[in-house]
Amino acid sequence: MTVLFIGNFLSRSKGTLNPSEKIGALLQKENIGVLMASAYTNKVIRLLDIIRSILFSRFDIGHVDVFSGQAFTIASVAARLIKWRGKPLILNLHGGALPEYYPKAKDRVRAAFLMADQLCTPSMYLKNYFEKEGFDIQYLPNFIELEQFPYTPHQVPSEPLKLLWVRAFIHIYNPKLPIEMVRILAEKGHSIQLTMVGPDKGMMAECKALISRYHLEKHITITGKIPNHELSRYYQDSDLFINTTSYESFGVCVLEAAASGLPVISSRVGEIPYLWEDGQTILLTDAISSEAFAEKVEQVIKQPDMLKTIAQHAFERSQAFSWANLKPQWLSLLKTSA
Repeated sequence: MTVLFIGNFLSRSKGTLNPSEKIGALLQKENIGVLMASAYTNKVIRLLDIIRSILFSRFDIGHVDVFSGQAFTIASVAARLIKWRGKPLILNLHGGALPEYYPKAKDRVRAAFLMADQLCTPSMYLKNYFEKEGFDIQYLPNFIELEQFPYTPHQVPSEPLKLLWVRAFIHIYNPKLPIEMVRILAEKGHSIQLTMVGPDKGMMAECKALISRYHLEKHITITGKIPNHELSRYYQDSDLFINTTSYESFGVCVLEAAASGLPVISSRVGEIPYLWEDGQTILLTDAISSEAFAEKVEQVIKQPDMLKTIAQHAFERSQAFSWANLKPQWLSLLKTSA
């Protein structure tokens, strides 16, 4: 069996592997052939490479990552070409913004979904939404290779409190928010060190200018993109993970933090409240604002023992998302699709 994965496989430029890249590498160890398209950063060249791969590659099953917006158009084209070649089609719904996109493009989305032999998603949030729209969706959560994120019991932190943010510098992840949050906390006299890790998607210059405007250079470090295998040391060296996204279809970085023993403060969006319980395995904010996040950070400063309890419970929850637990589901999906 050979599976052709269609998506944005940009680890060479972004520094991090997306879920399908990780799955493809592990399926090869199960003697399953894997082809992937595409790794080109230019969108036009990427689309042409995807079309070429579908039309001229030998494969048995097509697997397409589905996101909203312009990315949906690429997924739709890929789906039609895979079915034109007479191959089984798996659509894997990833985009946390798909529920907002669906009412605007209902006919296009339904047409693409109805072509699929299997619809799956790593998100209970997306599963619940689209099942209400009449689609049969298989829940297939993402996983992490736990050995890459070794658990370290974090001590009750003393100031400076070391915060970690891991996302791309793009508006949907609100990279200015943690900077504003640090400004609020610093003005209240708290000693804070924030490290921001991720590739520039158009907002890094704005964020650096904001740091300079607030004179927070001693409080905030921007690393830019780093290789996925280096993330672990950032989780190990921090006290608290800050997740400021406006959308979340799964939240791999939250899972990585939890597996590393790092407690998390997150916006209450998308998949997050489906996977994590507020006050038990995570701390959630009802508002996506610097004030709301600053308030949660102050809460843990005043109640530091709470962090140890949340981190331990989150670590225990993270163990369910190992490849060993999820491999049988993937093999079953491919077997029933072939």
